Amino acid sequence: MNDFFTTLIAIQVAITTPMEMLKIQLQIAGKAKQSQGIATPLSGAGTTTAIQSRAYATASVPTSSSALKITKDLLQTKGIKGIYRGLGATLARDVPFSCIYFPLFSFFNLKVT
Repeated sequence: MNDFFTTLIAIQVAITTPMEMLKIQLQIAGKAKQSQGIATPLSGAGTTTAIQSRAYATASVPTSSSALKITKDLLQTKGIKGIYRGLGATLARDVPFSCIYFPLFSFFNLKVT
């Protein structure tokens, strides 16, 4: 049973890590737009700006807020490693959470029913 839950956590992390990386890059692109005073998503399409990022020292972030464009740019510049950057931090957060949440949920679910 433990192997089953370990596998589920690994699958969940493999799916959510790229989504979280994309979310962070979209947030950074939004901040870049705000700092440049760009009003519409299409007005900055295809251009990049250098901004300071905690994840990547100085990152070239597209000012376009298209998720597909940012994903494509990230894959081209950083490769598959770029999408899974932060995997260790995600595991460090999700594994303890799952180890606490699911047993407590099961315990309280049995108490209530």
